[in-house]
Amino acid sequence: MITLSQDPCPRRPGPGRPASPRLRRAALALLLLSGSGCAGAPEGGREGVPVAPVQVAQEAGRHEYSRPAMGVHARIVLHTPDRAHAEAAARAAFEEIARLERLLSDYDETSELRRLEERLQVGVWTELSPAMLEAWTIAVRLATETSLVCDPTLGAVTRRWREARAAGAPLSEQEIASLRSATGLTLIDLDRGRGRLRVRAPGVRFDFGGIGKGLAADAALRVLRARGCPAALVDVGGDIACGEPPPGRDGWVIGLDRGAGEEEVRVTIARCGIATSGDREQGLDVDGVRLSHIVDPNSRQPLRDAPQLTVLAPDAARADAWATALSVRPDLAAGIRGRPGYRVWIEGE
Repeated sequence: MITLSQDPCPRRPGPGRPASPRLRRAALALLLLSGSGCAGAPEGGREGVPVAPVQVAQEAGRHEYSRPAMGVHARIVLHTPDRAHAEAAARAAFEEIARLERLLSDYDETSELRRLEERLQVGVWTELSPAMLEAWTIAVRLATETSLVCDPTLGAVTRRWREARAAGAPLSEQEIASLRSATGLTLIDLDRGRGRLRVRAPGVRFDFGGIGKGLAADAALRVLRARGCPAALVDVGGDIACGEPPPGRDGWVIGLDRGAGEEEVRVTIARCGIATSGDREQGLDVDGVRLSHIVDPNSRQPLRDAPQLTVLAPDAARADAWATALSVRPDLAAGIRGRPGYRVWIEGE
C-alpha cells in the first residue's frame, strides 16, 4: 500500500476507496491526510461532469479531486491560490487520463488499441496515430529495459487468465501452450520513422496494463504543469506521478505498507513516479496457492504468491513497468538499485 501524508504526525488514515474488480495492483489505495484533517472516501464523477472535490479540511491553496478512471479511482492533489484555477486544471488533467484510457484500454472494445488489433493483418504494415505511436515507442523501450518482462504483446494470455479468474478456474497446460504462438515482442515490428506497426503471426493481442496507468499519471501531471500548477500529484489506481513539492515543504510524504508484520516506511519525494505491485487485490486461490493477476511472459502462467514491492523511478510509467517486472524477476532489482532516481522496496527484505 502507498499512502500520502502532508502531516508529519503518526495518525493513520482510514480506507481510501473500495477495491475495484479491475484493479491490477495490490493494495494501491492512495490515502490522504491534509494538514488539518483526514480524507474520507472519495466522491466519484464521470466524464463530462465537474470533477468531485474530496471533502476534507484543506490547507490554504491545497485542492484535491477524485474521479473514476481506468477501472480505479484517479486522484489529483494540487496547490494554487485560486480555486477556479485549480478546478479547471484538474478537469483538464482528468480529461487527459480519459484520453489515455480511450487510447490504450484492452477492456473497451471501442478503444483505439482494440480497433488497431482488428485492422492488423499478418505481414502488412498498419499506420498508427501519433498518440499510439508514442505509446508503442515507450512500451517497446520499457519492454527492452525490463528484459522483456513488461511485454505489451501478452494480451492473448492476460485476457484468458482474466476470464479464468472470473470463472474461478485456472487454464489448462494445453490452453496455455496454444497461446504461446501469439505472444512475444519478436512478433511485432515497429517502424517509428514512418509511424506504423505490423505483426508476424495471427492472434496477437495487446495489453498495456504494465504501463498504462503510469503513462496516464505522467500525462496528467504534464497537463497540470502546463496549466500553471507544478506543485501537484496524480494518483491513478496507485501509480503515482509527483511534481514539485507542496509550498514550504521538501516533498510529498509517501507511506509504504511493506506487507504483513512490517512497519510502514515513509519517504519524502518530488519530481518522480512511484508504484506498488503485488496480488492482494486480484488473484486466484487454487488448492491453497495464490495465483497472481501478474503473468510471467516466459511461462505464460500467473505468478504464485507474488511479494508486494514498491518502485521509485524518474516517472510513473517507469515505476509502473519496473514494479511489474520485479514481481516476475526480483533478481533484476540489483540492476536498477544503483541507478540515479531509482529505489526499490521488496516485502521481506
